[in-house]
Amino acid sequence: MITKRVKDIFCFIDFLYSNIENFNKKERLLDEINKLRKIYNDLDPKTNFEHKFEREEIAEKGNKLMDIFHRECKNTINEKINELEITDLTNIGNDHFYHIGEFIILVETQKYDKEDVKLIIEAKEKYVSILENLKLSLDNFLPYGLVKDFNEILLDCFEPFLSLDDKLKINKSKEIQFNKHMVTIESLDIQGIRNAVNKLKGKSIEFEFDINNWLINDKNIFEFSQDISLSLLTIQAEILKQCKAQNTSKLNDFLKSEINISKLISGTNELSIERIFKDYLDLNIGSPELEIPMTVNVNILLGYLKVELFRIYLENTNNLFLHTEKYKEKFQSLQEEFINSNIDVDKSDFIRNELAKCKSLLKELEKPVYNEISILGDTENEPCSFKKQFSNTLDKRQSFLNSKLEEFKNLSESQKYEQSIRVSRDVTEEDLEKNPLFKQIGIKEGDNYSQIPEPKNREEAIERLKKYDAQKRFEYLKEMFSQKYGNSINVKIIEDELKPIYKFIEEANNLSTLDAFENKDTSDYLEYLRLANRYYENVNLPYYTYHTYFNYGQKNNSLLIYAKYFLYKLWLEEKREIYTKRNTQTIGYFSTPHDFNIDDDWDTRKKKCEMHNQAIYRRYEKNLKNGEEQLSDLVSKMLSPKEKPLQTSEYDLLERQFNQIKSICSIALNSKIDKGCVIEGVGSSLIENKFNELQEFHKKSIVDIDIHLKTLEGLKKRDLDRNYNSKQTEQLQTKAQILNKVLYKYGFFELEKIKQLSEKNQNILVQLISDSQLPYVIAMLDYLNYFTYLERNHFKTKYRLHIEVSKWFNSDKKGRAVRGNINCLLKNSTENKKRYTAFKHTEKVIRDYEELK
Repeated sequence: MITKRVKDIFCFIDFLYSNIENFNKKERLLDEINKLRKIYNDLDPKTNFEHKFEREEIAEKGNKLMDIFHRECKNTINEKINELEITDLTNIGNDHFYHIGEFIILVETQKYDKEDVKLIIEAKEKYVSILENLKLSLDNFLPYGLVKDFNEILLDCFEPFLSLDDKLKINKSKEIQFNKHMVTIESLDIQGIRNAVNKLKGKSIEFEFDINNWLINDKNIFEFSQDISLSLLTIQAEILKQCKAQNTSKLNDFLKSEINISKLISGTNELSIERIFKDYLDLNIGSPELEIPMTVNVNILLGYLKVELFRIYLENTNNLFLHTEKYKEKFQSLQEEFINSNIDVDKSDFIRNELAKCKSLLKELEKPVYNEISILGDTENEPCSFKKQFSNTLDKRQSFLNSKLEEFKNLSESQKYEQSIRVSRDVTEEDLEKNPLFKQIGIKEGDNYSQIPEPKNREEAIERLKKYDAQKRFEYLKEMFSQKYGNSINVKIIEDELKPIYKFIEEANNLSTLDAFENKDTSDYLEYLRLANRYYENVNLPYYTYHTYFNYGQKNNSLLIYAKYFLYKLWLEEKREIYTKRNTQTIGYFSTPHDFNIDDDWDTRKKKCEMHNQAIYRRYEKNLKNGEEQLSDLVSKMLSPKEKPLQTSEYDLLERQFNQIKSICSIALNSKIDKGCVIEGVGSSLIENKFNELQEFHKKSIVDIDIHLKTLEGLKKRDLDRNYNSKQTEQLQTKAQILNKVLYKYGFFELEKIKQLSEKNQNILVQLISDSQLPYVIAMLDYLNYFTYLERNHFKTKYRLHIEVSKWFNSDKKGRAVRGNINCLLKNSTENKKRYTAFKHTEKVIRDYEELK
């Protein structure tokens, strides 16, 4: 059963249908308003004062025309919307059809009767007539949400009731819209095809470039305050929304897109881009004198955002933007703040974290959005002022941080621990009274000084003993060891150092632990037993101060015992293990020839061993060569150009083959070397070298295969997309076909030099032109005398010629690049030959043409 709310939607469709003729009459009015808006934006009072008065005249004229449009058209529509209550025009964040879900449910559940069908078909016929006959876009009359619902959701609801004739009419209307945005020569890639199909289906398009490269402060990488970061985010989100609504897909079009900075942004409290710039970023980019909506190109808005970044950088207050000297001043406080706000970190962690930030920031600055963009929207390789200065700051900061990290690495473990616990604070009057030494050495109240704080509890005390006091003593013992033995260290020396330590421990273990835990006898043996059996970790042991908790004396000392019989002992044992391994040969086995006979004479035995070892060497050499060839062949098979996309089964086979090689390499890594036969005069060093080379290949191959498998996955996904879109691709014209039609229309094939070519070579030449960059194209067309022909037969002015040719090759709208490249071919040309380079191709185009004759 059709509800009243669904009937209200039908009434609104009826209202639009009955006003088609009236709306179409406003086409000329809107064209005139758009022309005035463009003229207004092209004027610049900053360069010519007369432009100010011209703008005022245009604004007055534009406002009058907008009043007419509102009075005769838009206000009438708004009144109808309010009357039927199909949406709330004041609620910018929710301007969709209210209750359209009731229509969707009615169609999906098929709970309609014959009377309902009559109403639905009547509304459907009017809906189709609107799509077929309305010349203007609904964007001119309705809010964004209603337009989207009208074109997509209502069409889905009417789908079961559409006749074949209805579908033909709707498709025809979509084709008309598609022709307005015809697929250009440069868009015939996978993304371009998808967008062409999306346009035909009435769906929103996708950007054909990496939009992330054109977002400033993405994910608040510059760590701005909330008001700044949200401002940048909101402005850029609105830019993207308006660009998508304009069906902008290419980078050049995106940068030149006109953004309505006066439009209220959905989900905000009556904010616009202009208002955010003024209220939150302190930049006045609007024009309060102009009542009609003001538009600004995307490249200009991005320029304003970079001005804001530079302003914040120059303030020298944001921690991330601090200039070098200021950063060095605040380094200590930033470090302490990091350590206090994170768990289990030290000063080196802070330095590494800061270096990681520098790396991320420099990577962010590599994005082209931080380069200069010309007023025409052309991207350049010249960095903007913000990028140039901030990059220098980051380079200097990295050098400073690396020097700090190097200093930290050179510290001993006890010094690192000391730095991690040392705190800085200002001297108080109470400090001066407690420490008379302060006054003697000239320390005054308010001076900054650092100290190692007293451990507060048992856990901190034990940590202080092991990581600081005992560690310092252990480092002293290591230094004495190095001074005593220098570079002449061997297993025997280490064993001799360990003998008295082992003897002491054995004698200590012969004593009673009960006596040790009484803690009355302070002998070294009993102190060792206390430390070895974790006496000081007893939670019932009272803790007062650090120096009273452990045994500290001249002869016996907790830190001395722990340093020598725990830390130093462990270090010596590790060193012994290292030197023992150095004297151990490579793990493997020896083998002898199968016909080896001890009773043979010496020369025979030697020759057999030599031949046996050569056979082993050749076996390893062959295995290495075969492995390299197999892997190389498989990679070539994966990456070689193909006439058509591979099928899923073919990719699965490649994946299995890669994994098979990876499995073989993994098994081979665990194999032992056959060292062959070693007798006097016959060694195995060549075998060991080749075996090691083979093992390195196995290790590297395992890593490489993982990378190849990821590449294979990407290629598989790409070819799946190609297979999916193959039908749509076949329906679209190739670049050369599109260009061929244009050239035929403008007499290209009437040129004398073209007539001298066969039909096949004419097509090859058109293909060559369509695939080449603009400078080469201009050089070739000039050589063919095509521009002279066009001036005589098709264009009265060079200005019109430049604009039209620019359209053929999807260049700039004003034809500046075409004009520049044509002019640079003239003798004594004053054109910028760094920018316009057609002259560099003059010899090449002659060679290419001659090869086709």
